[in-house]
Formats: sequence, structure tokens, C-alpha cells
Amino acid sequence: MKKIQTIFDRILIIIERKGIRNVAELSSLLGYGSPQKIYRLRQTQDSKPSYDIIQDFSNKFEDLNVRWFLTGEGEPFQTSPHSKNMVAEPAENYKTQSEIERLKNKIAELEIEKKALILALREVSAGKRSASKTDSASKKKK
Repeated sequence: MKKIQTIFDRILIIIERKGIRNVAELSSLLGYGSPQKIYRLRQTQDSKPSYDIIQDFSNKFEDLNVRWFLTGEGEPFQTSPHSKNMVAEPAENYKTQSEIERLKNKIAELEIEKKALILALREVSAGKRSASKTDSASKKKK
């Protein structure tokens, strides 16, 4: 499917595919008092929907491909029941299981190092306290 250029054009496709009569009916379905919230997206070629509009559309149309809704890329609606309202991203953006395990091991190592540093800090702090007690005791004897 070719890329649909404007968000308003994509909204019109949703209206058509979902059998909604017009923007006014869509606005009512989304719980808006008037269609102006949607019509403002028609004003300029590069109008962008607010977070609220994106959320309203994705909640109302569970099979909506949010990536398509935002970018015009891909298909308007998901066909897989496991992909509801998920933005499709390339798999390489995510770490592999081995990378996740390596990071977990590094975190465990850092936790051990943190505990060792805390113990060393306590020892240094305790040493300073006993040294200051010794100093104050020797000053009192004089």
C-alpha cells in the first residue's frame, strides 16, 4: 500500500474502512463534543495529532496500526490478534537474549562492588571516629 501523506487522509481511510458516515460521527464515537478537534488536522499538510487524539484512536480502534496512523507506512489495520495497538519496530532495535544476560551479570557485579565500597567507607569512617576519640582522650589527660 502506498504511503498516505497526511494524518487527515489517514483519518478518512479509517472512516471509510470502519463504515463510519463522516467526521462528525467519528467525533461522536471518540467522545468529542464537536468535529473541530479532527478538522483542525486538515488545516495544513504537516498537521500532527496530539497525544490525546492518538490515544483516543488507538483505544477506540484496537486493530489500528498506530505506526501507520502516525507515519502512513504499512497497513491501516493489524490482522494478527497478537499485535493490537503495537507500533512495529525493527527487531534489531532490541537486545538479544545473550546481551540481556550479559547486562544482568554486569549489574550483579556492580552490586557486589557497591557493597564492598560501602563496607570500606564504613571502616574508614569508624577509623576516623576512633582516632578522634583517642585524640580527645589524650587532650583531656594533659
